[in-house]
Amino acid sequence: MLLVDAPQDVVEYCSSKASMVTDGKNVLMMRTRGPLSNEHLLSSMMTLAERRHRSIMDTLRQGNAP
Repeated sequence: MLLVDAPQDVVEYCSSKASMVTDGKNVLMMRTRGPLSNEHLLSSMMTLAERRHRSIMDTLRQGNAP
């Protein structure tokens, strides 16, 4: 499991929080907390979080490559 906090400017813009559990390729579980007035915004946030997660995982894999 890899935990990554959102940048502060994103937190100030939207107080809703979402948690995702992935197996590296698929989202296995997603949970949201807080007021949700714009589903498109949450969808965009989840897409960005997914990209960020992949980028971090790729960096970690490259660091462990022989």
